[in-house]
Amino acid sequence: MMDMIKLVNKLLQRFYHSKNERTRIVQRNVVWGAMIRVTGIIVNILYVPILIDYLDKERYGVWIALTSFLTWFHLFDIGLGNGLRNKLAEALAVGDNARAKKYVSTSYALMTMIFVPLSILFFAGSGLLPWNRILNVHFISHSELSMLGSIVFIFFCIRFIVQLIQPILFAVHKAAFASSFPVVGQLLSLIVIYFMRYTGFSPLLTAGLMLSMLPVLAYLVGGILLFRWGYSHISPSLHHIDLSVSKDILSLGFKFFVVQIGGAIINGTSSFIIIQLMGPNEVTQYNIGFRYFKLALLLNTILMAPLWSSFTDALAKKDFEWARRAIGKMNIWSFYQSLLVLVMLILSPIAYHLWVGDR
Repeated sequence: MMDMIKLVNKLLQRFYHSKNERTRIVQRNVVWGAMIRVTGIIVNILYVPILIDYLDKERYGVWIALTSFLTWFHLFDIGLGNGLRNKLAEALAVGDNARAKKYVSTSYALMTMIFVPLSILFFAGSGLLPWNRILNVHFISHSELSMLGSIVFIFFCIRFIVQLIQPILFAVHKAAFASSFPVVGQLLSLIVIYFMRYTGFSPLLTAGLMLSMLPVLAYLVGGILLFRWGYSHISPSLHHIDLSVSKDILSLGFKFFVVQIGGAIINGTSSFIIIQLMGPNEVTQYNIGFRYFKLALLLNTILMAPLWSSFTDALAKKDFEWARRAIGKMNIWSFYQSLLVLVMLILSPIAYHLWVGDR
């Protein structure tokens, strides 16, 4: 552990002495982001077997299918978070704090206007949905599935509002810090689920409540603390809500919305199709493979996430040479990542055995 700390300190010292301030920021975010993501990977590795043991294979499959089904509602943010991320970075790059505060305040207002009514409508109509048919499950009662769906969806909507702190942190070049919220939420959920095994509460409803509520709590507390002590100059305020700037955010956000539709089709339909055609057990097997290969995407995110806002900053300041150099390095990394995925494929049988055993 001490050797690791010394290594990180050496890396940070080297990065602090980089000639380009923007490059130095990216490098720091990559190093700290890697440490946070490694923690997240460890939590994720522990998370799957503990949750399968707590729920059993079939209920775990139901949980995965339900959350995959609800990811379609990600589309209702119409790319607002990504639009905020870019526009806020542009405003801060030119020192326009007043406009930055308007972007933040208006984004929170728009998210609230979208997701509060949506959660109320879903809660009112949840009992009318044929949950057993939707999830192809007959060993769980309709009332339990309806309650589970309502719990997950309401917190899902609240999370959309409170997690706006993430694009804000990305915009102020704190990508590593932004990536810590999901890890903290999942760690809290893992600890609670581990100890809830010894209670007599319904496993599916308990898991649904904890896995939905605790990540929201992490975003909420983190956002309040950051706005109060670190970024009060851009904290949301009712007096700074200006719907005239929503056009700036949404016009850019709509372009991201098109990308989100593609992501929803890829990530949101697989588990749903599998549970309909093959049942919840096969969803569990698919999800294990999906989580394993997602590690490669996670590594990619560690390196790429800090670059997004840095590109926005560079283009706002017309520093095209820095952008060209960064793109060249990104292409080289993509080649090595492809080789990494092939190695993961070859080693996958061993990895699955060590990870989940005969589950």
